[in-house]
Amino acid sequence: VAKLTNIAVIVVAADDSVMPQTVESIGHAKAAGVPIIIAITKIDKPGKNIEQIKQDLAKYEVIPEDWG
Repeated sequence: VAKLTNIAVIVVAADDSVMPQTVESIGHAKAAGVPIIIAITKIDKPGKNIEQIKQDLAKYEVIPEDWG
């Protein structure tokens, strides 16, 4: 089986947080065994909660580097 992906970049909007398609993408990346980078967009919008996004991602075993 050929491996087509070396890394997965998953985009999460700060005003939406983790959505079902985010969870699906995380699952595909984990199944492929590739490193995951999360890019958070819209961080300048009111109502964002970056820490909540990190907590939501942790539920799917995607741990932010700044958490150690």
